Amino acid sequence: MPKPQPGRSPRRKLWGAIIVIAFLVLVALVVSVFLRFRGAGPVPEDPLAGFTIMNLPRRDLDIGAVWTQGVGPVRGSGGIPRLQTRSLDSAEISRAAKLHGSVNANMARSLNLSASGSDQDKETLKLKGLTIVTVGDAARIASVAGNNYLWEAVRVDKFSVIASEAEKVNARASIKNVAGADKIDEQAASAGSVELTAEGSKLYIAYRVVTILQPTLQTVDTDQTLSQSSHVNLGTEYALDFAPTIKNETMFTKGCAVRMTLSSFRVLDPKQQATRSTPIDLPCGGPYNATYPAALTTGSTRAVIDYLKVDELHVWPAEGNKANATGNFAIERRTMDLVTVAHPDAPGW
Repeated sequence: MPKPQPGRSPRRKLWGAIIVIAFLVLVALVVSVFLRFRGAGPVPEDPLAGFTIMNLPRRDLDIGAVWTQGVGPVRGSGGIPRLQTRSLDSAEISRAAKLHGSVNANMARSLNLSASGSDQDKETLKLKGLTIVTVGDAARIASVAGNNYLWEAVRVDKFSVIASEAEKVNARASIKNVAGADKIDEQAASAGSVELTAEGSKLYIAYRVVTILQPTLQTVDTDQTLSQSSHVNLGTEYALDFAPTIKNETMFTKGCAVRMTLSSFRVLDPKQQATRSTPIDLPCGGPYNATYPAALTTGSTRAVIDYLKVDELHVWPAEGNKANATGNFAIERRTMDLVTVAHPDAPGW
């Protein structure tokens, strides 16, 4: 008779079970990590990246001024530019407050509140509205390649402060004097304290200084109008329309003038119409050789300025409340790249 085979020992069974369990745990761990990273989106960007946090917030900021290292902003011969703004959403404000705790401490110090930067201070002062203010019209500043400019800044539009009942009058006065708030609302907080919410604050807490690189200049659209015309297209981005400034006037009308309207289609409204039209009045006749600002786009890293250049332009009124023109037209584009200055230096900044 064949000899019976012995069964597996208890020790071998135990080790086999341990190996199976370890394998299953390892598989579960790998799957968990895979699903976690697969579902994770990109790491949110710092909304204040590239900005320098001010040592002490200030109300008046000369945005668009030349920046001199060791001195600060100095307004030169250029005009004051138009400014454009972008409000941060609640998620961006939360990230900014989390990544830049010194903002709360600096503001608290400027308002004569606690300024240790502790978690208690963060609860005492909360940021609720931030706006990035940027040069919106680079054509109005005396831009020179290689120069530094105070290009944009971060303004606190809304914030709240927790103050005791005994100190709320002083806190309200400090908010008004330092931040220049348009409105300060009050509501009860914890026992013996109130929350003061300031809206319309004019405090700036951070700024960005940029260096303008050598601009590039290119002609993007041209048109030569030899036969009289009341409408001229310059590519797909611009159009010119000519009309008399006074109805039924003629070349012999005293003060005869023609209005040349330059329309930009670079940015369209919801009805697909031009968002910018510039009227330019010219005395009847010619020839005119001139350059006029057309349109511009400005951001944190680049500014683009378009100009209308006219040569041998003649204009005169025509029948039917129209006007005609002949001449050479071109759109010249000036592009300026902007590089952030990593460590701007000035006393008190």
